[in-house]
Amino acid sequence: MDIHKGSLLRHSLAVALIMDIIAAELTDLEGLPYTLGLLHDIGKLALHQRCGDR
Repeated sequence: MDIHKGSLLRHSLAVALIMDIIAAELTDLEGLPYTLGLLHDIGKLALHQRCGDR
């Protein structure tokens, strides 16, 4: 995943929106699924900071 061009952000936003839509039909949680969608790839960012493009 190329995080240099904003693809990680776009991917996280897309996942957040999809999770929010799905959760609205299945649960009464508000905001949590969206937040988790935004954060679900945070490990990739940490690995990139530590390892670069290796």
